Amino acid sequence: MLAALLFACSAGYAQTVRGIATLPDSSRAAGAIVVVSDTAGAVAARALTGEAGNYELRLPAPGTYTLRVLRIGFHPTMVPPFSVGAGEIKTLAIALKDDPIVLAAVAVRGKSVCRVQQDSGQAVAHLWEEARKAIAATQLTAGGRKQSVSWSVYDRNIDLAGRDVGTPTTRTNSADAVKAFVSLPPDSLAKVGYMSDDETGAVYRAPDADALLSDPFAALHCFRAEPPTKERSDWVGIGFYPAKDRGHIVDIQGTLWLDQKTLELRQLEFRYTNLSDDFAHVKAGGTVDFMRLSTGSWLVSRWQLRMPRGSRQLVPHYTSSLGARDEYKTVVEGLQLTGGEVTAVNRGAEVLFSSGASTHDFTPELLAEDAKLAASCKADSAQGLPLAMLRGTAFDGEHHGIAGASIRVTWRGEFKAAGQNSFTYTNEQRDLHTDATGNWHLCGIPRERIVTVHATVGTRASAPVTVRIPRERASAGVDVEVPPAS
Repeated sequence: MLAALLFACSAGYAQTVRGIATLPDSSRAAGAIVVVSDTAGAVAARALTGEAGNYELRLPAPGTYTLRVLRIGFHPTMVPPFSVGAGEIKTLAIALKDDPIVLAAVAVRGKSVCRVQQDSGQAVAHLWEEARKAIAATQLTAGGRKQSVSWSVYDRNIDLAGRDVGTPTTRTNSADAVKAFVSLPPDSLAKVGYMSDDETGAVYRAPDADALLSDPFAALHCFRAEPPTKERSDWVGIGFYPAKDRGHIVDIQGTLWLDQKTLELRQLEFRYTNLSDDFAHVKAGGTVDFMRLSTGSWLVSRWQLRMPRGSRQLVPHYTSSLGARDEYKTVVEGLQLTGGEVTAVNRGAEVLFSSGASTHDFTPELLAEDAKLAASCKADSAQGLPLAMLRGTAFDGEHHGIAGASIRVTWRGEFKAAGQNSFTYTNEQRDLHTDATGNWHLCGIPRERIVTVHATVGTRASAPVTVRIPRERASAGVDVEVPPAS
């Protein structure tokens, strides 16, 4: 079901609008969504701003357009209508407004809203709009050099007790890509649903970005605000479920989870509805995790589908009138788990993201060293998540370890109220130095949190590397490369 990643492409239009977007403090706005629409309100082009706040969009025809900038956690910044002539390059500098969106605490499940519109419940409408921003950003390429994405895809068959059946398979891939997986077009998905049968058996589908952003998805589902859970105390959700029963069409229901303070999208979890009664008890479904890189761009970082495996078997059936007799029935034998994880994002020689899983060859000696280092870390917790150990090596251009390099590790700390409608937070920061072989390690890193690492040697500095340690792992590794002296 999960398809190969799609490659980005662009049209060769002659009219161009470009410029730089800046924040209220005059710093550059990275990772903002710039949307240009025509006079009828149709979107003509959209793009992400690069790290320097730069954007460039090619327009399909001369004419009058409007421009708005979407930044997660803030109300849109609107630019007055402007005209572009044939072949013209229009330059527009954009100063973003400091107008944050602040949600009232969602203490109980919100009122359901079918068909999200401008006049929908405020919490539901705001959450849906913020989720759409992040989902749209996963489809766009930020200004600047292309990013290369490496990912692994796996297939496992398990029985109902969770034991492996057969040998799991894993495949690795790498490409310049903007989509992690694709489903049917939204209109087709609305007609045939998220599961259908063909000559090979049942085919299950997950909603991709196009589906989640589509009008058919919004029209066929009801939405409601979901409060934080014990496991996700700092998240808030927008739940969705089918607006009506559509016969035998398999649909989905689930929750899009966002960070309660920043409104950044974290995860989509869903399960299939309207499956046959034989499959209902296994709660088939899936998850899709989203992540924002230090450059401001977004990606789908992990995904998994859980699909029931069944067969037709003769089973005893008892009735009071006929007694025992055998009849064919679908019997669930287990689940097929199909998923993937982005392992690295590179831009040229720069590592923008690492999962921490492939920094070194996992030799017995290295695993023993990691276990020894991890054992020296105190057992503690942060936000209900166990802390982990992060280790790595600082290299020079010749891939030799650098002794005494300065390593800085940062992550977003706790939010605090700064008034009725605003919040503040501080970045947690740890500074250390590499040993004689260029290695370093640090205890007390929170799991499932975006962590940034960079190294400096004198005036030379590495590009920042982003890492997120999964909940199920106690340690991770990340290397940084310091450019050679000029």
